[in-house]
Amino acid sequence: RLYRLSALILVAICVRAAFTYFGQYYSLLAQSNLCDRLRKSLFEQFQSLSLSYYSTSNSGELINSLTTEINQIKQAFQVFSSLITRGSTLLAYVVSMFWLSWQLSLAAITLYTLLSVGLSVLIRRVREASFDVPQANGKLSSISIQFINGIRTIKGSATENFERRRFSEASNDVIKTEDRVASISALVYPLADAIASTILIFMVVIAFNLFISQGNLQTSSLLTFMFVLFRMMP
Repeated sequence: RLYRLSALILVAICVRAAFTYFGQYYSLLAQSNLCDRLRKSLFEQFQSLSLSYYSTSNSGELINSLTTEINQIKQAFQVFSSLITRGSTLLAYVVSMFWLSWQLSLAAITLYTLLSVGLSVLIRRVREASFDVPQANGKLSSISIQFINGIRTIKGSATENFERRRFSEASNDVIKTEDRVASISALVYPLADAIASTILIFMVVIAFNLFISQGNLQTSSLLTFMFVLFRMMP
């Protein structure tokens, strides 16, 4: 049985690798096409707007819509496609786990669900903090465009120091907002990895004491179960 399980694992790894490659390739292709359509559609909308709209709008925010916000939509689509791919893989792994040991499967699902709930609070804070990044980039883009378009007036009126301070303040705001987001988002992966590894070790100890020692589960089945569970970890 150990040899059959080993062969099944190897086949599953090869199939997973093939589906991962094609999934990532077509996902990236769809992202590029989506961004291209959005840029062209937004450009057509800009052309159809009246001059009064441009006189009351911030040029930096308009440019930001064509660049930064489009890229954010691309990232959101990438996350969505990744969720679909991982969800399909997760379903296959869960079925395999229940086939090997439904007791350990229920314990693993319960513990990792609690972990996900705890991390969702941290992820929500990252999302809330990231809302300030486009605003800071839009302000910086607006100041940059105003500086370039009014360079003759700035040189003539000798207001270089004022423009330098204004640009530095906007650039510092970008750094502060990005640093705030990075300080929170960088905590997500190591915290999740540490807790998930602790849960995995705890389950190995419990399985040997309650199942292997009493003959309710074979060692090969436990190793296969732990392999599948380890593959499910992010």
